[in-house]
Amino acid sequence: MLNKFQIGPNQTMSTINVAYGKNRGTGYLVTIDSKTVIVSACHIFSGIQVGDSIQIISNAEENFFSVVAYFECESGYDICAISVDGVCVEHLKDTQMGGVLDLGEELKFLGYPHGISSTLPGRLAFPSPLVRTAFFSGVIKQGDLDLIILDGFNNPGFSGGPLFKMTELGASLVGIISSYRWEDERHSRVYKRENGDKNIVENTFSEANSGLIQVVPIGAFINGIWPSIRRYSF
Repeated sequence: MLNKFQIGPNQTMSTINVAYGKNRGTGYLVTIDSKTVIVSACHIFSGIQVGDSIQIISNAEENFFSVVAYFECESGYDICAISVDGVCVEHLKDTQMGGVLDLGEELKFLGYPHGISSTLPGRLAFPSPLVRTAFFSGVIKQGDLDLIILDGFNNPGFSGGPLFKMTELGASLVGIISSYRWEDERHSRVYKRENGDKNIVENTFSEANSGLIQVVPIGAFINGIWPSIRRYSF
C-alpha cells in the first residue's frame, strides 16, 4: 500500500527558478554518484555556451553562475543538463528516478509559472516552487521521439520542471516538462462581433492551451545525457 503522495523537501529544494537571457523557466538539481547538474528544457537555454552565465533566482536577488559544462540529448529531446560553478549542493541526496506509469495515474509537477513562487517557508534564501497535479494520458510519437502526455494545465515558466510519480520509496523523477500542446488552429479561431454577428477574423488564431502537457521521459536523460556526464570531470 503506497503512502499518500507527498512532495518532500528534497524535491522542493532541488527545484530552482532559472533564467538565461530573456528566457525563464524551471530547473531540477539531479545528483548521481556525487555529481550534481541542473536538468531542464533545452529551449530555455537556446544558444548557450560554456562560459556564459545563467541566473538562479533567490528571494533576495538574481544570482549569476558561470556555465562549466552543457549537455544535450543527441536524439533531439527537449532536455539538457548544465553544470555551473559555485552552487552549494551538499544537502542533496542521490536522485531517485524512473518507474512504470499506469494509465490515469496521478502525477505531480513542480515549477515557477510566470516566475511566481510559493510563500511557504522552509528554503531560506531560495523561493519554493508551485506544485500541480496531472494525470498520465499516454505516450505519443513526435517524429522519432516518444513523449509522455499528461491531462493537466501547464503555464509558461513550468518548462524544465520535474515530473514525479509515487513509489514505495517516495517520489521518483519520471520526466521533465517541455511544453503544453496548443489547440488545433480550427479550434483556435479569433472572432469579432459586428452588428450583433460573430464573424471569424481570417488568417488569425490564438495559441490556446489544450490542457495536454508534453513531457520528456527521464530515460532521455539517463540514456542520452548521463553517460556523457560520467565521462566528464567537473
